[in-house]
Amino acid sequence: MKSILYIIILSVTIPLFMACSEDLNLCAQQNTALEADYSCDDVILQERNPSLPDVITGKPSFDEELTRSGEMVGGTDKYLGYGYKLLKGNYIPSDFDNFTHSILDIESIKEYDKSYIDETYPNWNDQSSFAYYDFNNYTHFSSISKTVKSGFSLNLGFFSIGKKKTTTETFRTFINESKEQAYGEMNILFAHGKFTLLSSNGSNKVFARQFLRRSFINNLYTSPISSIIDSYGDFVVVGYYTGGRAFAQYMGNAGSNTNVEQKTKSLEKNINASLVYKGDSLNGSFGFNGKDGTFDSTVYKRQDIFIRVKTLGGIQDETGVVNTTMALKDININLQSWRKSLNDSKNHTVIDLIEEGLYPMSDFVLERNFQRRFDDTSKEILLPVTRLYTPSITIARVLAKTSVSGESLYDVAAVLTTRQGDQIVLSKSNATDAELRQNEDDNIFIKKAQIISSEISRYFSSDIQISYNTRKRINPQMRSPLCMVLENFNEKGFYKYYHEATNMEYLYDPTTKLCFSFFADERDESLLEVYGLSSWAFNLSEKQISIATLANLYTIIGL
Repeated sequence: MKSILYIIILSVTIPLFMACSEDLNLCAQQNTALEADYSCDDVILQERNPSLPDVITGKPSFDEELTRSGEMVGGTDKYLGYGYKLLKGNYIPSDFDNFTHSILDIESIKEYDKSYIDETYPNWNDQSSFAYYDFNNYTHFSSISKTVKSGFSLNLGFFSIGKKKTTTETFRTFINESKEQAYGEMNILFAHGKFTLLSSNGSNKVFARQFLRRSFINNLYTSPISSIIDSYGDFVVVGYYTGGRAFAQYMGNAGSNTNVEQKTKSLEKNINASLVYKGDSLNGSFGFNGKDGTFDSTVYKRQDIFIRVKTLGGIQDETGVVNTTMALKDININLQSWRKSLNDSKNHTVIDLIEEGLYPMSDFVLERNFQRRFDDTSKEILLPVTRLYTPSITIARVLAKTSVSGESLYDVAAVLTTRQGDQIVLSKSNATDAELRQNEDDNIFIKKAQIISSEISRYFSSDIQISYNTRKRINPQMRSPLCMVLENFNEKGFYKYYHEATNMEYLYDPTTKLCFSFFADERDESLLEVYGLSSWAFNLSEKQISIATLANLYTIIGL
């Protein structure tokens, strides 16, 4: 009898346990990109209007004419304002293959003010090489840090990881697992032209407010920002050299009985010995040869070293050996005809970035939340968002201040979750410390939540989902999840302005200097329907405002 009773109890409790587990798993899955913020504990006060359109996640689309091609480009400023993949490209510094798609309309910038583009012809040659043992040290020897905007915090650790992956893949079939490897590079540059986009905080705001490509703006408002980074890259190109470039990668298999200094010094000697570079004129010999020459054999034999040569620009005859990994002892690459072909500037291409030739993507958008998400996604502070989210409002405790004694004091505020997953605090309170302490009482919290919900439904949106969460606490000072506070938010003080040149619409409050923005292609305001804000926006008065004023003085939040 007891056995039968035990079986009955199990038959009832196991399905319940499985159901609870499934709910918990679903909750965790839904919040992966939002950093698991207790949203499964939300108490819904206002359901989302089922007639509102669903959120659609788009894939970035591009105009082929505005996408980098592998063809010769000559001496041109065409690729200024293009995206650049520093962390998800081929990890060859300044390589033209890392250029992606056009972000800035350079022709329109030149029509607006020619002085924004600088074009010179310095005509210089340069040769450099180095060897390294540890990929963490690669960034020390290479020029990668110098190419990025000064003051931008670049995570070199992520670059080192990517560099290791691509380099070991290049030499994968030649790595001797019983030995230790050292690596090296050689660059020979024949520079002719230099093209620069004048970049500063002021000029970049000018570009962001009126010279972004329409395709980029459309992608920005229809796709997750992590998808934008995957497609365009983390940076925007603002300066480069054109001409011809020969780039060689090396790998040496060394015995474990030699130290790091011996491995790298010997490899560097052999790297330099492999270069044939006689005379600085176009008639001089130029190429790579591992069969003749004075090589250092203290650590490596020539069959222990492997090389892969790549050329940029010029006309290449020996296509069979260029871009092929071979043992040094078998290398004999004559690049003299390739070098001569550089005499015609039509055969030139982008060969190197100037110092500070890369500016972060965040410098070219006006929306504060997009700026943060670009930077923090690139640095992997934020998890990538793979789909757009259904907007909603959650009323939660938000850290307002820390008392002199170190006590954390929380306000009760409405938090708008955008399609990108950004948490925008719509703050209205100027509560005293005593009032903030009372918010720890759940009963007081719930009463305030109900009042806030009623005001939102009446004045802001009666269609968006509104809920409260007694467990959720938000600290805007933390970088993850992305959170921004809009102080003194008042939905009654807004106006709207449609900027026809860029098809952007702005909902702005001149008193608080707060603004919402969205892409309204040909005045298409359907995105407001997704947010349940169309009724609110419909009743706003249209009032013209300078786009420069919005860019310089307002906190703009991209919807």
